[in-house]
Amino acid sequence: MNITLIGTGNMGSAFAQQLSQFGHQVRITGRDLDKAHALAAQHQNVEAFAADQALG
Repeated sequence: MNITLIGTGNMGSAFAQQLSQFGHQVRITGRDLDKAHALAAQHQNVEAFAADQALG
């Protein structure tokens, strides 16, 4: 399943971790794109995108 998460805080991080562990493809975005990239680098199947590209 392809999932887009908006937010890189505690909830977004936890969702990204859990969803990626179950094999879902996760796109994540937030106000701080650098934080989104750092979060994506920690998990398989997670990619960071700018807000205007995350839903594409």
